Amino acid sequence: RLRINSSGHVTIGSGGSQINNLTVYDSAADSAITIQSADASTAGLVFGDATDFSRGRIVYDNDDESMAFETNNLSEAMRIDSSQRVLIGHTSAIAVAGESNPALQLIGSGSTSESWMNVVRFSDNSGASVLNFGKSRSNTIGTMTVVQDDDVLGIISAAGADGTDMASVAGQIRFEVDGTPSSDEMPGRIKFSTTAAGAAS
Repeated sequence: RLRINSSGHVTIGSGGSQINNLTVYDSAADSAITIQSADASTAGLVFGDATDFSRGRIVYDNDDESMAFETNNLSEAMRIDSSQRVLIGHTSAIAVAGESNPALQLIGSGSTSESWMNVVRFSDNSGASVLNFGKSRSNTIGTMTVVQDDDVLGIISAAGADGTDMASVAGQIRFEVDGTPSSDEMPGRIKFSTTAAGAAS
């Protein structure tokens, strides 16, 4: 059931490799390691070096059902919250343009790079980096139900804090269907919008 070899490497399960310090092996099923704590407590993995036993951690909080990833002497770098949103740079979601539930949020306050994102391609050809938006009329992921005229396929928007919240949008670029789509045909338009002085949308 368990073997410790002459190098001190531990293997749980017969037949597993003993190259690493700890190996969990099951030749007939999936393998897993469970780290369990009391209710409303945390459970995690800690990473360290020869001089500091705690340099980084992966911590699951059983109280608020979130998982945090910490680096650089336990500074939080990323969190997955109970709604399965990925939060980078902050521990809770922030509503922007009236929306507080995006699956990915990148938030910064120090250097400008904390809230920047690069999409870069290195290739010896004419190809470029791509940011794609997509939409189907189906509620089932993977089902390609045809979209309809005037459907919005993607939006790029920018909002600013007005002293109360960050719900008011200053400008928007919208990608819309402009006609009747059919197989391998997608008529479209791009709409550029700005908010006038004294208005909120």
